[in-house]
Amino acid sequence: MLVHTRTRGLNPYYITDNDVRAAVFEVLPDGVDPLDIQHVYFYGAGCGNTERRKMMSDALEDSFTVAIVDVFTDILGAARSVWQHERGIAAILGTGANACAYNGEDIFRKVLSLGYLLGDEGSGAYLGKKFLEMYYNSAFDHDFIKTIRSELDMDYNHVMNSIYRSSTPSVYLASFVPFLHSHRSQPQVKELLLNAFDEFFLKIVKSIPECCDLPVGFIGSVASNFENEIKVAAQKNKILTGKFINDPLAGIVQYHLSDDKAMGY
Repeated sequence: MLVHTRTRGLNPYYITDNDVRAAVFEVLPDGVDPLDIQHVYFYGAGCGNTERRKMMSDALEDSFTVAIVDVFTDILGAARSVWQHERGIAAILGTGANACAYNGEDIFRKVLSLGYLLGDEGSGAYLGKKFLEMYYNSAFDHDFIKTIRSELDMDYNHVMNSIYRSSTPSVYLASFVPFLHSHRSQPQVKELLLNAFDEFFLKIVKSIPECCDLPVGFIGSVASNFENEIKVAAQKNKILTGKFINDPLAGIVQYHLSDDKAMGY
């Protein structure tokens, strides 16, 4: 039996084990007994750190007491979703950005993630940061600045507080992505996007030696919303593109169902 539900975000760097337990039982559908669940697969940001991964694993084992619990990184989930059991490079382009080389089961080469402050080129947070830089440096055309002010709250104090006093500044920065998407044909926005994705390929994807031999599959909201612009930047960098997927969940489920079937489960 397959049951679909969705928790709030669970990054072990920002939550406690009690938060994990509460989030699980908040969304567990009626009629589903945790004691009937035999295997739990969790993929998430922040799970590459051994200590944080153990915290997440322990909290899930407390919630599903008879289940085998496996905790993996979000980038491995992205790779398994987009490539299943085939070789390829998987790239996350959502609020953050990352990439890895995948052999059909596991990651064999990964990129060191520097986060939104030092890296994440091409991500939603990066696009928002570049947009704000251009706006406050008066780099946009006068008419487009009027459009920005009519559609967005650009009060300086509000923006600064949302970045420097927020517990999730990267999420706030990424909140400008829908506006950029709706105005992606505006020449300066188009240039911003193409430059950002060019930086993504130069600094993240091209740090993987196999990038010219393996196709790149993309996962995330930014990837799915800016597929055309990403393909232009990929062609400029001589990178072969594969599938573009917004949400990796369906692909992860398919990966594990096929894996279990192959093992005779």
